[in-house]
Amino acid sequence: MALTNRRNRRESRCLALVVSLGVAVWLQAGSAATLSPTQAGDDEIPPLQPPRGEIPPGFWEQHGPTVIGSAVLVLAGTAAGFAWWRRPRPAGLAPPESLARRELEPLRGQPETGMLLSRVSSALRHYVRDAFRLGVGEWTTAEVAQALQQCPEAGPELGAKVVELLRQCDERKFAPAPQGPPLNAAARALELIAAAEARRAELARMAAPAQGSTPATA
Repeated sequence: MALTNRRNRRESRCLALVVSLGVAVWLQAGSAATLSPTQAGDDEIPPLQPPRGEIPPGFWEQHGPTVIGSAVLVLAGTAAGFAWWRRPRPAGLAPPESLARRELEPLRGQPETGMLLSRVSSALRHYVRDAFRLGVGEWTTAEVAQALQQCPEAGPELGAKVVELLRQCDERKFAPAPQGPPLNAAARALELIAAAEARRAELARMAAPAQGSTPATA
């Protein structure tokens, strides 16, 4: 009896084991059957896409230096234009006698070196050139003398005195050593300028009545 019971228990255990294995196999087969093709192929490597072309350079890589250079030039031009606009405007040109006196007055009483005599003669030449409208440019003493001979407004007496002082300044400033007493060149030049201004004023007064008496044309 006991032997029969042991045999039955073994058969029951074998049967339970076979049933368990069958159920496990059935569940595994059902799970595999329910998988979609996409889910089943998740572990597979997808096909490679075709290679892309080379990435072209961007805008700043192509045009960056040109844009920066243009901006710098525009800023520099704007700054230069603003500085030019803000520059101090020169006042109207002073009369020739004012310019000459401004140059000659500080030279009174100073030692008559070659440099001082050059400044005196230059100031006097510029005054004569501008006051009597002889022309433009840097004139030599000989050119001033020739122009004054052909300028009736200056007059022969005044022209001769101007040329004499200019020649004396030329001789002294190129001499190797001082010769004779000082010329008092600055003071003499100022006196000649005063005489020239008096002559110009006289000529203007003489011309005014003549212009006022000119009959008006219809």
